[in-house]
Amino acid sequence: MSSHNAKPTIRWIPLVFLAGVLILYCAPLVLGQRVLSGGDLVNQYIPYKNFWRYWIKQGVFPLWNPLIFCGRPYLADIQLGLFYPPNLLHIVLRPEWTFTLLAIIHLLIGLWGSYLFLTKVMGLRWQASCMGALIFIFSGFFLTRLYSGIVLFIFTGVWTPLIFYAFCRWIATRSLRFASLTALLMALQLLAGAPQIAIISSYAIAILFLVFLVLNRRQILSERRLLFRLIAGTLLIMILAAGVCAVQLLPTYEFMRHSFERAGKTAWEYATIDSLRPRFLLTWVFPDIFHSPTRPEIYWGGLEGYWEINAYVSIPALVLVVLFLLQFISRPSRRHLFAESDSSPLNRAFVVGSLIFIIVALGMALGRYSPLYWVAYHILPGINKFRVPARWLFLYILGITILASLSLDTLIKKKEELAPHLRWSAVFLLILIVISAVLCYTALPALLKGLGLYKNFANAPPDISAEAIASCLQRARISVLTTFTLATLTAVILVLFLLHRLTHKTLTVLLLGIIVFDVFVFGIKFIEAIPARYFSRKFYPASSLTSVLKGHLNEYGHRFLALDDVYSWLNDQNQMEIYPDRAMVFSLCDARGYDPVYIRSFGEFMNALSGRPIDKSPGALLFVEDITNPTMLDWLDVRIILTYRDLNYPELRLLRHFPFGLNVYSNPSALGPAFIARAKKFNGDKYQLLSLLTETKDSATVYTNIAPPELNPQPRENLPEANSVQRIYFTPNRQVYEVSCRSGNILVFSENYYPGWRVLIDNTPAPLIRVNHTLSGVFITPGKHIVTKYFLPSSLLWGSVISLLSLLITCGVRITKVRALLCGKHIVGLISLSD
Repeated sequence: MSSHNAKPTIRWIPLVFLAGVLILYCAPLVLGQRVLSGGDLVNQYIPYKNFWRYWIKQGVFPLWNPLIFCGRPYLADIQLGLFYPPNLLHIVLRPEWTFTLLAIIHLLIGLWGSYLFLTKVMGLRWQASCMGALIFIFSGFFLTRLYSGIVLFIFTGVWTPLIFYAFCRWIATRSLRFASLTALLMALQLLAGAPQIAIISSYAIAILFLVFLVLNRRQILSERRLLFRLIAGTLLIMILAAGVCAVQLLPTYEFMRHSFERAGKTAWEYATIDSLRPRFLLTWVFPDIFHSPTRPEIYWGGLEGYWEINAYVSIPALVLVVLFLLQFISRPSRRHLFAESDSSPLNRAFVVGSLIFIIVALGMALGRYSPLYWVAYHILPGINKFRVPARWLFLYILGITILASLSLDTLIKKKEELAPHLRWSAVFLLILIVISAVLCYTALPALLKGLGLYKNFANAPPDISAEAIASCLQRARISVLTTFTLATLTAVILVLFLLHRLTHKTLTVLLLGIIVFDVFVFGIKFIEAIPARYFSRKFYPASSLTSVLKGHLNEYGHRFLALDDVYSWLNDQNQMEIYPDRAMVFSLCDARGYDPVYIRSFGEFMNALSGRPIDKSPGALLFVEDITNPTMLDWLDVRIILTYRDLNYPELRLLRHFPFGLNVYSNPSALGPAFIARAKKFNGDKYQLLSLLTETKDSATVYTNIAPPELNPQPRENLPEANSVQRIYFTPNRQVYEVSCRSGNILVFSENYYPGWRVLIDNTPAPLIRVNHTLSGVFITPGKHIVTKYFLPSSLLWGSVISLLSLLITCGVRITKVRALLCGKHIVGLISLSD
């Protein structure tokens, strides 16, 4: 029975089944009152949300983050999803609970969205649609992100099937209603926090659209106006989606232009980080062949994150795809494959498009090992703005999902026509699986040796090395046996079905049962969670170290700087409470931070501070191996330095030594959040300026690219007794200072210079200038003043206006000409989709 004609009660059964599988999978979270605790979640996302919640409760929407990297834009960081509606849940729930709940909700959206797309657009039976939904959501792309804590990829990726649904319905009807829905869904995906996945999804839509035009070129070209409507309408949908997101995209674009890695074209070396090495293809079939990634002390696959390189789908899905390809390349089978005209145009496009998805995914994911990625990097828009090419495996997951679902549907729907042609193919496939299993299991030790198993443990002590190698071999054997057992069972079931020994109901039950078992065996270990009551105590404990830092820095006060040895894997377990960006939870200002995007001038300044080449990438954590000149710390208002080394600088004082080896040094000469100095104009380039800054010992002199104005001399009796700067009001967006200036000509703020900051001196606007390459300042006259510094970027103002207008249009403002463009005469027989 097709789901289109099913009774309302029956229609709900697949959705309830899918929800039940997800609830069962998430039972450790739901029943155990546990919350997700993956790396990026606890190190980055939760501290960011804690900061946001704190200021929202104070009635302030933060636009700037002063707690890391000496200040960086907050709203402009698209991964925070500040305009993503589901994130409003953070206002009422603690971040750890919110992220856990949102992860489950989004997985459910992905399941139901996939089912809707496969059923309503592709016209598949409910059995095939259920299987496709399970394959898509319970793939390695999504489940491994629960372990890494990069849940933003889940939030973003699950919208793709719904976007496919809306877009295909628009192609079928040219209805403004579905055009608006497509634009809104694409906007939601862009705002969810992982723009790279949104761009990959947009390329997937472009591929499908082009394939559809090519396959139906005769019908479309017979009426040129239809071709124009399709192309113009598709472009308009994407423009509207970007317009709705303008309030986020314009500030983000501005931030990218001033960032270290994203300004212009991202460097090839950086863009190809975590390219898919060919040997990792084995993890798509044998997920634990390099041991379990949840055992990092034994896992020997590589430094790449397992969640970046694994694209595991259930083994029955792969078997069905192989069988589908066999029937697709067989001329008699292909004659029956698209016999029904009602689904032919779209399904043909999806078959060809899915094959292109798989090919493109492999070519792009290989990154530096692939000429395709090199071409795309230099030609296609958006590709050279991101790193980790392996994330293109998302297209592979989409392609496998569609082909496997089509395979099961055609087997059930056209069993009588296909059985004579496919039964021997299924038998051949079964024999091939058995032979491959024997050969692979026999050659496994030699295969692992060739892949570098013994080299990986060459430097370990003999007893540890032997134990680790034995453990790796055992785990690899289990993984190989599990895979081939599941493949054999699937092939046997398909052979029996094609021999008319099984009904389609029995086939459905058995296949869905194997898939559920498979995804649980593969994915249950990736739920990285702990009891909620222990969460803060484990990751953000109020330790003696945080007490020392709070006592000397104050909240939103002076900064601390940890050298590289503090974050080394040898020592980082000693002070995990301040691992970047966890110090944000305590409102402590860190001169470093953890994020791949930060202001370029600051990265260059920190490179000079640590003696690194100015233009060398500092990485997501920055690198501060040493301090070339402690005077540079004064300008940054760094009051505390953490290291496991003994620092021999007369300017620094040992404040405390912890038993585990950590030294806490104080820098009494730190100048504060704002200070008065003497400005000198510097005419050289940034290399000369930074070289000068590493040599100077006079922190009272700073350098600008603008000559200081000449000041009229005043009687000394009219001047304040001394220079003083006191901060009397503070929010992330606004700071107010009482300034008494006796000598000097510039007020310097120990935060990064960035467009959007504005200054008022006694309520009179004054120009903000760049100081010492990365800081900001304003020229000031002797006397007493009230200086207000506030952040209001023009990109946010323009983005708000564009978003509001686009949202009004997208949500139903019917402009006659636009409607006429999209809603032309429907060509009967070109496409017919059931509602």
